[in-house]
Amino acid sequence: MAGAIKNLDRGVIIGETTFGKGSVQMLFDIPSPVPFGDKPEDDKLGLKLTTAQYLTPGISPSRAWA
Repeated sequence: MAGAIKNLDRGVIIGETTFGKGSVQMLFDIPSPVPFGDKPEDDKLGLKLTTAQYLTPGISPSRAWA
């Protein structure tokens, strides 16, 4: 919401700046086919899949991934 207000010059934004990427990601655990280390936590594999993206009125989809 803050991005839309700022891009459309509809108000003044106050508060603390955050640095979110504007995307929604899902995390998937993948079983390891072979051991990678001495501890069980060394063998963890995963996949991070971006499933959605938040855009403001002033950002085109092609600029959003730059």
